[in-house]
Amino acid sequence: MSSNFQFLQKGWPQFFSSAIEAEVLALNVPRSSVFEARYTMEQVINWLYNNDDYLDRPYRDNLASLIHEQTFKDNLAPGLFGSIRFIWETGNHAAHKAQQEKLIDSKLSIICLKHLHSFLSWFYKCYSENTSIPMDTGIDVPETLNLVFFKIVRSKSKFWQMIGRGTRLCEDLFAPGEDKKFFTIFDFCENFEFFEQNPNGYVALKLESLTARIFLSRLKLSQIIKNPELQEDERYKSYYSVLIDLLHAEVREIKDDRGETILVRAHRRYIDKYYKKEIWKNLFKTDLHDIEEHIAHLTIPHDNDELARRFDLLILNLQIAIIENEPLQNNRVKDVREIARYLYEKKLSIPSVAKQKNLLLELTSDEYWESLHISSLEELRISLRDLIKFIERNTRNPVFTYFEDSFGEVKESPEIHPSMGDLTNYRRKVEKYIQENKDYLVIHKLIFNDKITTYDIHQLEHFLFHGDIGTKEDFQEAYPEEKSLGRFIRSIVGLDRNEAKKSFSRYLDENNFSANQITFINQIIDFLTQKGVLEPSQLFEIPFDEIHTEGISGIFNDNDTRNIIDIIEGINLNSEVVV
Repeated sequence: MSSNFQFLQKGWPQFFSSAIEAEVLALNVPRSSVFEARYTMEQVINWLYNNDDYLDRPYRDNLASLIHEQTFKDNLAPGLFGSIRFIWETGNHAAHKAQQEKLIDSKLSIICLKHLHSFLSWFYKCYSENTSIPMDTGIDVPETLNLVFFKIVRSKSKFWQMIGRGTRLCEDLFAPGEDKKFFTIFDFCENFEFFEQNPNGYVALKLESLTARIFLSRLKLSQIIKNPELQEDERYKSYYSVLIDLLHAEVREIKDDRGETILVRAHRRYIDKYYKKEIWKNLFKTDLHDIEEHIAHLTIPHDNDELARRFDLLILNLQIAIIENEPLQNNRVKDVREIARYLYEKKLSIPSVAKQKNLLLELTSDEYWESLHISSLEELRISLRDLIKFIERNTRNPVFTYFEDSFGEVKESPEIHPSMGDLTNYRRKVEKYIQENKDYLVIHKLIFNDKITTYDIHQLEHFLFHGDIGTKEDFQEAYPEEKSLGRFIRSIVGLDRNEAKKSFSRYLDENNFSANQITFINQIIDFLTQKGVLEPSQLFEIPFDEIHTEGISGIFNDNDTRNIIDIIEGINLNSEVVV
C-alpha cells in the first residue's frame, strides 16, 4: 500500500513505521491515530536534540519543554511550530482523555496527519543525507562538489572555512581513477566581491557575556557612587559597601569554584590579587583595566534564569543613567514601568506576583519616580527579578537589549522619568479612582455579585465620565477592548471572597469531590476574588494547569466541567446589564 510517508522508508525506517501506523488508523481508530502521530513527532524531536548541536536541551526533558525551547523554535521553518503544537495538544488529549474518545473523530485525526506530514517533510529535507546541509564550519564531507553561500559573511576566517568545505580531496569520486579535481561555489550574497575590496574582512566587536556585562556595570556603578560628594549621603555610602561586597564575592566564587580549570589558571595572578578584600576599597585605573580584561569574563552566573539576569542588567544601567543624567534613563524607566504594568494587569493570579501587588502599582505612578533614590532600585531588582519569567514570550517587549550609543550634544534634563503618555496616566488615574471608591453603591453591588441594571450603568458613567478623571471618549481610547463597563470595574475591584464561595457552596455540598478537585475550585475562588471575572477559556491555561496539564478537563468530567463553567458565567453575567 502506498503511503504519504513513503519518503521516510529508506533513510528513516524507525520513524516511517510509527507514521504509517498513524496513517492506517486514521479513519477507523482516530484516537489511536492521533496518539501515534504525537509519538512519531516526539521520537523525531528526541533524535534532533541528540544529533543537532545547535539545539540547547532544556532543563525539563518532557515534550512540552522540548518544543518550546527557543533554539528549537528558531530552527524550524516559518509556520511549522503551529503544526507541532497542534499535534502535541491533540495527542495529549488522546492520551489523557480516554472518556472523551468520541470527541476525536476521523476529521481531527486527518488534520493531525497533515500537520505531521508537514513536520516530517521539513525534517527529511533538512536532515537526510541526500539534501543540502549547512556547511560553514565543522563539516567534513570530501564528496562535496557544490557549495551555496546564501548568507552574508564578513569574517575572513569564516569565509575561508566555508571555502575549505569544498577543498577536501576525494579519490575515485567520478569513477575508478577519476578523482575530485574541482568544486563549484554559488555565491548569492556577493561575499567574493566584498573580500576583493576588503581582504581582511571586518574585525568583530568584542562581545561580553551577559554575566560579564552585569559584573562590569556593577563595577562602573560602584566607582561612580564612590565620589566623595555622594559618599556624604549615608544611603550612597551604604550602597557602595553592598556593591563592593557583591563584586568581591564574584571573584571569590571564581577561585573557589573554578580555580583549577585551565581558563582560570591563565589569569591566576589577577584572581589572587583581587581575591583579597582590602584591595577593593581603593581601586585605581590600572585595577579597573585588569579587572575588565582578566576577571569579568570568568564570572559565573548564579542561576539559569536569563530573563532575570537581563532584568538585573537593566536596573544597573538605569542606576548609572540616573546618576550620570544620561538621555537613555527615560527609556529604561519606561521599560521598568511597562514590565510592572504587565505583571500587575496580567499575572496577579500568580501568588508570587500578587505578593508584590503594591510595589507593581507604585511603579506605574509618576510619584514613585519623582522621589526615587538609586539604592531603592536595588531593592526593586531583588523583589521583581524572579517574576520576569512570567512575562509571556510572545507579549514580551524588547526591553532587555543593551546598546551603547554615541550622542552628540548632551542636554540636561530636570526629570529622571519620562511621561508615559496621556493614556497610561489616564488608566492609572481611573483604576486608582475606582479602588478608592469601592463604597460607591453600584461598585458595591459589583463586588458583592448583585445584578446591575441599565440605571446602574448610567450611574457608573456619571461616576466615571463626569469630573476630573476624563471623558467617555478618553475611556474608549484607553480601553478599546472593554465592551462592558460593569465587567471592567469588577476586574479592578475583584469579587468578595464570601460571595465567590457562596456561588460554589451548593454545588460542592451536593457532590463528593477529590482533594485535587476541591483545590481546583479554590483556585477559581482565589482568581475571582483577585480579578473579578473569569473567562471559561482561562480554565485550560496558567494557573489552572498546575494540577493537570489539561486544566479543568483533566480534573473534572464533562458534566461537572459544564456545571462549573455555568456558575462562572453566572458570576460574570451579574456584572452585565439586566434589562
